[in-house]
Amino acid sequence: MVGNNIEPFENGDLVLLGPNLPHVWVSEEKNGGPCEALVIQFPESFMQNLLLFPEWNCFHHLMQQSRKGLAYSTISKREIVRIRLQMQQIAETHSLLNLIELLCQLAGKEGQPICTEIFSSEKPSKDATRLNAILHFMQSHYLQPIILEDAAKAIHLSSSAFSKFFQRKMGKPFTTYLNELRIAHACQLLIETDKPISLIGNASGFENHSYFNRVFLKQKKVSPTGFRKIRK
Repeated sequence: MVGNNIEPFENGDLVLLGPNLPHVWVSEEKNGGPCEALVIQFPESFMQNLLLFPEWNCFHHLMQQSRKGLAYSTISKREIVRIRLQMQQIAETHSLLNLIELLCQLAGKEGQPICTEIFSSEKPSKDATRLNAILHFMQSHYLQPIILEDAAKAIHLSSSAFSKFFQRKMGKPFTTYLNELRIAHACQLLIETDKPISLIGNASGFENHSYFNRVFLKQKKVSPTGFRKIRK
């Protein structure tokens, strides 16, 4: 989950996330347990200092685009292995020159935006605490019946205030985001199990089978049956 976007991840994924962009990778014990990620963090000021030099102007576009998150899904597997080795070397040596070299490579490649919204740093501590609390609440309970009022109580807001807060921070309504969590889970079950589709909808938090089908079709542009045929 990056910002207002929810997608499955897999081995070899490479992303660049800008500042103040909420993100979490969720792996479940039943699907092989925790996954391992190689992460390099650096302050926004590092990029801003590079932009003081004309020869590093290529970083300006990279920094702006990274605020929505960038996924480098078109890079070949061979190049991903090479970049992973570079990242391991940077993590071990803390070499600024190697980090700059890696960023130069990414600046020369086409990354695909992950989110549709740029997340504001306005009131970072209070808003971030609230947002983290509600996203954690949703991640823990999305397979159970949840209504907006329940989520609002989790961060001590009225229903109307919560609805406005969620829309402003996530760029989409609460129900839309909740359904995206549930559909992502349903996709996982469709790929990894042979359970009947009627049971998968229920196991993903949808109490009504026809509603599950409508939401799935709207999000994935294909029916649950069609999705299973494509992915299996």
